[in-house]
Amino acid sequence: MKSYFRLKKRREKFIKIVESWIGTPYHHMWHTKGRGADCSLFIAECLKEQGILKEVIVKDYYPTDWQLNGQHLLEHTIENVKLEKELQIIELKSNNNLMFGDIMVFTFVSTGIPHHSAIYTGDNIIVQVGKGGVTKTLYDNRWQKHLVSVYRIVE
Repeated sequence: MKSYFRLKKRREKFIKIVESWIGTPYHHMWHTKGRGADCSLFIAECLKEQGILKEVIVKDYYPTDWQLNGQHLLEHTIENVKLEKELQIIELKSNNNLMFGDIMVFTFVSTGIPHHSAIYTGDNIIVQVGKGGVTKTLYDNRWQKHLVSVYRIVE
């Protein structure tokens, strides 16, 4: 299995898509470029625009503090994503070899339930949606200690 983003043309297209979302404000359960997005729906829309994800399915409702109530919503969403038929999403055994396009999952709460996601774009930079909206962020020690898992799209 090889990373979908191993080809330069795919990486170039995807970084343009991801960067076109920068500045989109945070908005719970939204996934509209320039208007609002949350962390998981931002990633889903980027994957859809790239042609990786078949469709973005949004639950009817989930509370903003779902991870504090024992819900494993983010993990469940990743495990049940519908990619184009030649592609798969795999969880990596090690987080040591991050590659462009990897989907990173974090937890910052005492429950330990993963509840935040970002896209790794190389050179220790992630793109994520926080209170300030979609931004490029340095993947430093603060982020590293909260990383729970990494997923890669492969063919």
